[in-house]
Amino acid sequence: MKINLTKLALTATLGLAITLTLFACEDKEKKQTTAETAAAAAAAAEAEKAAQEAAVAAEADRAAKEAEAAEAYRAAAQAAAEKVVKSSLTDSRDKKTYKIIKIGNQNWWMAENLNYETKSGSWCYENKADSCKKYGRLYDWVTAKTVCPAGWRLPFRDEWYGLIMLADGSENAGSKLKSNSGWNDYCDSAGEDRTCFDGGGSDNYGFSALPGGRGSSDGGFYDVGENGYWWTAEDNSDGAYARKMNLYHGGGSDYVDEENSAKEGVGFSVRCILN
Repeated sequence: MKINLTKLALTATLGLAITLTLFACEDKEKKQTTAETAAAAAAAAEAEKAAQEAAVAAEADRAAKEAEAAEAYRAAAQAAAEKVVKSSLTDSRDKKTYKIIKIGNQNWWMAENLNYETKSGSWCYENKADSCKKYGRLYDWVTAKTVCPAGWRLPFRDEWYGLIMLADGSENAGSKLKSNSGWNDYCDSAGEDRTCFDGGGSDNYGFSALPGGRGSSDGGFYDVGENGYWWTAEDNSDGAYARKMNLYHGGGSDYVDEENSAKEGVGFSVRCILN
């Protein structure tokens, strides 16, 4: 049997060439895939960088707008402080007289907590007449809705909001709306080196918010001298809206917070607004 060495050598050479070609193709594909992966990673990194830069710019824009709004509130508050009109209101039902104020273009507000005795749905703190005389009565929301003198009513949420904005915004309004007396002092610790402060405010506009605390139909009373709560005219499926101030200065405690509470069985103070 004769072997054609030339043909065999040619076949081997051709096979090697095909193999080398296949390897070259695979290597080219790998390099192309690697390049594509690197390009995709670079594009993703660039997109992430752009997104981060956009987020930083958006946050800076938001902060600038908030600062601008805060400055506008401060300017409005300063202008309002120069336009406070004070007068008085006599409740024809029991002849009690209340201070009333008009701040800037706001409506007329009572500058004292209402103290009209109802047959039900209201209490003096700890059932003491002196507390009613000092802080006004506490009313459940159902009673508060109809307890204001003729021509007056509970304020809506946006009316409270407008008042708070005139008083330098929700973060600072508490210190400017609170009475400068009637609030407990508070201390920063319980130790001998503690520092104590007056819990009252500067009462810039004569609103004279007082800490009448809160009451309950089960006979419980809480927070007098420390917290004041005032009903709004609006409710929701879970209860009714109110506003709250407390005695603590700093650390966000000069906020005028919005509360949500049960409509019945809980007693808060009432400030009426001209209808």
